[in-house]
Amino acid sequence: INIPIFNGGKEYAGIRAAKSQAASARYSEFDIKNSQLNNTEILINQFNSLQLQYNSAEFSYKAAKISSKGAEEKYKLGQGSFIDFVVTQESEYKRQQELISIKKSLLTTWYQILYILGQLTAAKLKLNAKVFKPDVELKKNSIVLIGF
Repeated sequence: INIPIFNGGKEYAGIRAAKSQAASARYSEFDIKNSQLNNTEILINQFNSLQLQYNSAEFSYKAAKISSKGAEEKYKLGQGSFIDFVVTQESEYKRQQELISIKKSLLTTWYQILYILGQLTAAKLKLNAKVFKPDVELKKNSIVLIGF
């Protein structure tokens, strides 16, 4: 009796397994690529949002600084109370703290984007750092005379 399911037997099972692994690898590669693209898009959108927040926080800090100077002048002239002056100073410091926090987030997001794009290297960032170059190090250490 010839049963079509068992034709080829072990060899056919190996071929099916190889096809399955190839398909799995293709889907895995596709998922990784989509995941990286989505993460990059999210980071870029986050960066743009943080830029807008930074501009807003900068204006807020400048306004609080002007308000604080105004309250200080009013206090010096005897028109305002010391409590008003301290409250406006506190507001200025809170706005400054907020500005610094947003700037930190902005820089962190920027470096994450550079990392994903492969641009986070000493050479690309033009850092004043000694970069290891294997060719130069090999030439330095390869000329060693033995036995002379």
